[in-house]
Amino acid sequence: MIIFDRDSCNTNQPNNSDHSEILSQTQLCMLRIFCQFLDTSLRCKVELLIKVMELRQSIQLLNEVNAGRYIKEPEKPSMENILKKLKEELPPEQRESINQMEEMMETMQMYQEMMSMKEDNE
Repeated sequence: MIIFDRDSCNTNQPNNSDHSEILSQTQLCMLRIFCQFLDTSLRCKVELLIKVMELRQSIQLLNEVNAGRYIKEPEKPSMENILKKLKEELPPEQRESINQMEEMMETMQMYQEMMSMKEDNE
């Protein structure tokens, strides 16, 4: 990355930040995962770059909202949607805990359905 290259301090080059592409959320997520396998000094630089990209995305979204061009409706706040979004942001250990909780809730729901079917048959 040019931002962190100490050897290339050429100030005569124009700023190309207007032409850089923004990564999607999935690509940023993959980059975050990839960072865990990098050397510490390089990982810090890449993580900083990720934060800068996230900040740029937030600023662009704010500009779209302020200009009235952002018309996406928010998702309905159902428990399923909340847990889905939460799992996307959690570390793996905590994500697994949420998965176990969901499985337990599904088991309880199936048990309740079986009990109600049994009562209906009696």
